[in-house]
Amino acid sequence: MMAVPELKAAGFNSLVGVLREMVPPRDFEVFVDGLPKPCAALIRQPPLAISWVPLADVEPVFSRTFERLFQRDPARMFELGRLQLRADMTGIYRMFLRIASPEFVTARTADIYKMYARECGTMRVLIEQPGRIEVLIEDRPFASSAFYHYLRGSIFGVIELTGVKRTGVAIVDGGGDLPRCHFRITWS
Repeated sequence: MMAVPELKAAGFNSLVGVLREMVPPRDFEVFVDGLPKPCAALIRQPPLAISWVPLADVEPVFSRTFERLFQRDPARMFELGRLQLRADMTGIYRMFLRIASPEFVTARTADIYKMYARECGTMRVLIEQPGRIEVLIEDRPFASSAFYHYLRGSIFGVIELTGVKRTGVAIVDGGGDLPRCHFRITWS
């Protein structure tokens, strides 16, 4: 039997919470009404944070948010990812990030990715230098520009929480609808 790509419900639930805050309530309700039934059901009756939800049921939130709510604006998807990550990293996690270096945090990229995604491809560090790290996500099911801009924002949010300045996250190869995306993360 083939494994089903899944996301941790905690991440999905916080994504929905941040999205709900980013758009007017009426626009959000119309948006949810237009989603496929399994996706809308996950929003209307959020699953337990510890459960796993099928990526196929979650993916429409990324693609349709990008198309319908954000008018294909990569900056808004980036901000959604950034804000969702910041919402997730509270308490002890935030304190840990404040004392950890970007190198230390990104060296654990694969472990962090696996905490939120199962059978959703891999993420690994390609280059680690002072002030620069490059990571690659490969074999991502349901790949899209929407998701990669969101993930770029999430990566930015993690690095930002370490307290470094002049942070940048760029897609240098892949992305779009390809199942791989190469990110360059810089800071000073």
